[in-house]
This record gives sequence, C-alpha cells and structure tokens, in this order.
Amino acid sequence: MANERTILAYIRTALTALATAASLIQFFESKVFRITGYILVPIGFILLAIGYYSFYKVRKQIKDIVVQK
Repeated sequence: MANERTILAYIRTALTALATAASLIQFFESKVFRITGYILVPIGFILLAIGYYSFYKVRKQIKDIVVQK
C-alpha cells in the first residue's frame, strides 16, 4: 500500500509541475515566467520517470521477499 501511495504522490507532483508550466507559458507574457514554465516541463517528466522507476524497483523487491518466505 505504501508503494502505491508513493507512486500516486509522484504522479500528482509531476502533473502539478506540468500544469504549472502550461499555465506559465500560456497565460503570462513575462520572459521570466515563460522560462520558468519551459524549465518545469522536463522536471515534470523527470519526476514521473523517477516515480515509475522507484515503484517498479520496490515492487520487485516486495515480490522477491514474498517468494523467499
């Protein structure tokens, strides 16, 4: 259960970063806001990738522990 909550937290954080990036790029004309938005896009995808990697890594460890018992 904790592993599932962790992946959901990563997904929520990644979606927040992507939504913030989209808002900054779309609705603000300041160069600083646009640059910040463009920086947040890859950060959102990196967070998503880290979350999935962590989820499957821990999932495999849990399966290995269950099989050994």
